[in-house]
Amino acid sequence: MPQTWPTTLQRYKHIATDRGLALISNISSIEGTEEQFGSDFVLRRATEDEAKDFSPLVKASANELTHERNPWESKVATQTPGDIEQGRFVVEPLAISDHRYHVADFAGNGFELHDVLDASVMSSGPALVSDLGLYFGPSEGFASSGQLTTFRDETAISDVDLPVLTRRDADNIRNVLPKLKTFAPNSELRRALSDFNALRRISRTSKLRMLGLFIILESLVAHKPQRGDRTDAISRQVARKMTLHQQRFERPWDHKIVVNPSAPWDTFWMRMYDLRSATAHRETPNAKDDGLELLKSMSTARDLLVGATRSLLRRSLEDPALVFDVREC
Repeated sequence: MPQTWPTTLQRYKHIATDRGLALISNISSIEGTEEQFGSDFVLRRATEDEAKDFSPLVKASANELTHERNPWESKVATQTPGDIEQGRFVVEPLAISDHRYHVADFAGNGFELHDVLDASVMSSGPALVSDLGLYFGPSEGFASSGQLTTFRDETAISDVDLPVLTRRDADNIRNVLPKLKTFAPNSELRRALSDFNALRRISRTSKLRMLGLFIILESLVAHKPQRGDRTDAISRQVARKMTLHQQRFERPWDHKIVVNPSAPWDTFWMRMYDLRSATAHRETPNAKDDGLELLKSMSTARDLLVGATRSLLRRSLEDPALVFDVREC
């Protein structure tokens, strides 16, 4: 439902056509001055007036900013390496002209925005986040949506955790967009993307998020197992088929990310399923018995799972027939 126009936003009431202005909350800068995605969709740095408008909305919505720091209006100063990890840092406010708010400025409804966000999930750069949007026009008036809960998930307290959107990242998104638009809203790929984005609203350390990522992987690579056939178990299907898919990923994984570089990938995935089992049963993973002997840490496992899911979604976009044929075999 449209809300009452806040006093700070009265100047937008003259806008005669439906438009949207959405905060892209997980980047600190754009390598180019701005990036165009479509005829009337631009990703750019917010103007000073727009930054002033977003600032109170951010402060009202982001009730879990780490150490009460607003990462778009401040920077972290450190003295020596390791200061941030040890909690030794100083937060310095930025001048309004240096605020790092970035917005998607687009015509039409929110579907165009969601297409760009979904395309970024399947690109090799940062998966863009937009938790807070302002939508204008004669039919909607003003509306704000979302809570900045993903700040605690996507970022920490250091500047490096708010990535830069490079020209290559933007080109990758532009390459994905026309292909994505050929998929119907109720297609399996779109539903999987919706599930992935929903999981991003859950803390990255949550066991629920890890289990949700496994569910997305399973929905894309595994069929219902034959009863009584242990070789057809979902864990074995995922191990076998992910090993096959990885050979076609745009960025094949490097064995250096695991402790034992000589371990075959199907063994790695079976160990990941030991970790999944321990997680599902609310057990503390054991380094010897629950898969971590092949991984450097739980953080590594989580990052691998996110990367695997994004890469598989991209494969489902590039060659859906192959992905779903492999699922049924």
